[in-house]
Amino acid sequence: MDSALPTGEKSPGGLPETTGRKHTPRLLLSLLLCLILSLALWSGRWGLAGLYAYPARMLLDGWDQPTEQGANNFRHPQEEERWQIAMTTLAKARRLEPNNADLHFLTGRLHHQHALLQSPWTAQAKVHWHQAILAYQQALQLRPTWGYQWILLAQARLQAGEPATQILADWMRAIRFAPHARDVQLTAIRIGFALWTQMDVQQQALVDTLTKRAMPSDGEEILLQAAKYNLLQRLQPFLEDNPQWQNKFNSLSKNR
Repeated sequence: MDSALPTGEKSPGGLPETTGRKHTPRLLLSLLLCLILSLALWSGRWGLAGLYAYPARMLLDGWDQPTEQGANNFRHPQEEERWQIAMTTLAKARRLEPNNADLHFLTGRLHHQHALLQSPWTAQAKVHWHQAILAYQQALQLRPTWGYQWILLAQARLQAGEPATQILADWMRAIRFAPHARDVQLTAIRIGFALWTQMDVQQQALVDTLTKRAMPSDGEEILLQAAKYNLLQRLQPFLEDNPQWQNKFNSLSKNR
């Protein structure tokens, strides 16, 4: 019929009709292959980065054990070699996945824990605290609402002797983003006791709120920290709702 276009005849758009039909499947196939290749490369890099991070995770898991054996392993001579290996493989993981906040977090934790092995305020301890702070900051640039990371940054700043205003700014962020996380609560209370005299009334009230929230399950730890900073008597009102800690309070009070 006259209305039909001959093969190869240009359509009103200016291209042969058969050309568009031939090229569309090839284009879709090319795009699909590119997507599959990209996913394969990404998953390969991600998996390899995970393998490189494994020594660090294993080392930290051993250090975090709440047993006497875990504490002894933390100070074993071979731990220094394991720490060096973990740092080397973590550096490789970060090169593969530079935007992975967990890898920067692990780096900070390794420096953090290593600093705790040193005598306080020594040059070596300060180096590790400084490196921990840098790694935590890198992690928070990638994940700025990570409450646990903010409280670790505040703790590292405290240990490094940085200004209280900066420590408390990080402290406030941690509480805002993770007010009910146990690890955040306990560390925030500990930092609050350490900086009590440098806090304003609102910040002190926030420490009291956290203490009231954590006292039922973690009263002994809170009492020990309060005694360390001569704040034990401030906790007496909290014992009315938590009488299970009264004997511990009395024992600590006698030793003051």
